[in-house]
Amino acid sequence: MRNLLFELKRTEKEHRQVQTDDARKYPALTSGLLRSQQCLPYWRNAYRPSARYRRGVILPISWTYFSHYWDFRRNRVPLAPDRVKSVKPLSHELQANKEAPHILVKEVILEDFMSYEYARIPLRPGLNVITGPNGSGKSSILIGISVALGQTYTERSKKLADLIRRGASAARVSIVFDNSPKNGRRPVPSGRADDYVVSRYIKADGTNWFEAEGREVSKLQLSSILGRFGINPNDSLIIMHQNMIENFSAFSPQEILTLFEDAVGIYPLRQSLMEAKKRLESIKGPTPEEIESGKQNLAYWAALHEKYQRKLELSKRLAQLEGELAWVRLEEEQNTIKSQKQRLDLLQQQLGKLEQEREGLEKALEDIRGLKPNETEFRDLLEKAISIAYDEGRKTEMMRQVKETISEVKSRLLKLEAEAEELEAQVTGYQRPAQLREESDVIKEQQELKAVIATLNDVNDATEETYNKMSKELSDLVEKAKLVEENRKSLMQEVAYREKLWMENLRKLIDAVGDGYKRVLSSVGGAGYLKLVGYKEGGDPNEAGL
Repeated sequence: MRNLLFELKRTEKEHRQVQTDDARKYPALTSGLLRSQQCLPYWRNAYRPSARYRRGVILPISWTYFSHYWDFRRNRVPLAPDRVKSVKPLSHELQANKEAPHILVKEVILEDFMSYEYARIPLRPGLNVITGPNGSGKSSILIGISVALGQTYTERSKKLADLIRRGASAARVSIVFDNSPKNGRRPVPSGRADDYVVSRYIKADGTNWFEAEGREVSKLQLSSILGRFGINPNDSLIIMHQNMIENFSAFSPQEILTLFEDAVGIYPLRQSLMEAKKRLESIKGPTPEEIESGKQNLAYWAALHEKYQRKLELSKRLAQLEGELAWVRLEEEQNTIKSQKQRLDLLQQQLGKLEQEREGLEKALEDIRGLKPNETEFRDLLEKAISIAYDEGRKTEMMRQVKETISEVKSRLLKLEAEAEELEAQVTGYQRPAQLREESDVIKEQQELKAVIATLNDVNDATEETYNKMSKELSDLVEKAKLVEENRKSLMQEVAYREKLWMENLRKLIDAVGDGYKRVLSSVGGAGYLKLVGYKEGGDPNEAGL
């Protein structure tokens, strides 16, 4: 079994021969770079010639080539894309038996990792066993796989930099996965080869990164890639390091159930249930207290709104009274104008009559003046002329008075007509009442309405706006509560379905695994059983244990 130990210490002569061959085969890649003491060469997807080692023999490896890869960010220089090729595993060993069952990991490559300078560990179908004395590097292989998968467990090291081989400034661990088509489809469709290589680089300054098929990837991207191969790197049961068996025996039922679910692949069912429960708990709708408070606020504003509506009705009635009063005054003005016009007509008729009478007197006076009376007739004619002259003077005075009155009437008519025009403008938009009341009655009702409106001055247009806002808020609150309740019922049904699905699958698996568990115990003289504990229907799934 000692010949199976992978203590891969190459002799100085062999190492120098490899460098010489590399420089001869790829001068453009190695010229000047191998002489640099500040840059660390990284063997990306590299294979070296088969060689003998001081202890043990590596399986034969066909030569391809190796390349040095630097990036200025990490003291490395970019390599031309055509120089980067995928790893070619020891396919002639692994493909010897085409009837062998499918294996997931085909090879593990360790470079300057812990006690290994360079090692390739091919894995065959079925059970692979590595034996050797203490300190021979068995656990290092498991730690290397753990590191490459992104697990934080290092067992013998507090930090990744401590895993670098003494004297080296960087290390790399690579895992070659079987990416050959299964049922016509590759696990990772983007990888076009049958092999898919995942690597992790570790530098002495503490920096580290992952690569997949030569491309740098994040840990999240790596987890997604590993998931395509059915690997959950967070599952602590993938690799059982030293002392983990003892630690496993001390796990709580809850931790054991979590490991069990993760191992058989049904943990996502529990996660789905937890997510549904979390969503159910996160649904926060309006509380009954909030709705009741909204109703009380709305009732207060509804009372103010009712007063506001009353004020609007009274104000509308007051406006109607203004119109009615304008109609009453217009009617009065029109009647006054009519009467003044009638008076003007009478005055003008009276003036015309007086004018005719005065003209008759003037004519009679002229006739008297044309006569030559004797002494006896003269006295009579003189008295008559005096009487006519007096009447003429009286008629002239009466005509003057009538004319003044006519002028006054005309002036008043102009004023009345102007007032009537203003009143006509006021009544525009107001329908004329079928029956007009007395002006005093309309004014009295106006005064009463104004007194009532004065008692409603504590409400204004903002009351209407606030009431509508409060009404809408309460309506939205009630609608939201209804919608939340509907969503809650729907989500409760979903939670119940997911819980049922989780429990059905879990109990079936426990029953199936329990039989095998009993057989294993009985084969060593033991007895036991598997039982789901700590969980009741509708309870917290995290309380469930095995």
